Amino acid sequence: MKTSTGLKWGLIFGVLFAVSSTALYYTLFIYPQLPQLQQYYYHEILNSTNGNVTEAMKYSQELPIFLPFSLLYLDLISLVSGGLLAGYLIAKLWNKSPHWYMKGLMGGIASLIVVTFLLGFIVASVGGTIIYTTSCVLMGLAVSYRLNKLENKSVKKD
Repeated sequence: MKTSTGLKWGLIFGVLFAVSSTALYYTLFIYPQLPQLQQYYYHEILNSTNGNVTEAMKYSQELPIFLPFSLLYLDLISLVSGGLLAGYLIAKLWNKSPHWYMKGLMGGIASLIVVTFLLGFIVASVGGTIIYTTSCVLMGLAVSYRLNKLENKSVKKD
């Protein structure tokens, strides 16, 4: 299996899983707590600006706007990096293991290690652990499954 093919599918599935896991994590765990987060953020800014109420109000009102995009940015960096590593590892291990799902699990675990290093504060929560562990393992399996389908297609052509 060519490494470039593994990297390409790792990138594609990395972006796909980053967007979907961000949407799921934000919807289930961040959005319900947004009023409390805004209040906490308001008090933190109020304390750091020595009682400037207008600044604190302005920044706390912007929280629902920049928080989802900040999470998406961090997820894109970490899950795309993890997807690239998973695709590279799966392509390198292609001839060493006979089963596509074993290669996918190895790629998913490697992706989870990268995501844990880059998003440790999110993965440390219970919801983050569930969502990002599942995303990484499914991403590794998806890359491996797709590479297996491409390999089977090229074998049938020959």
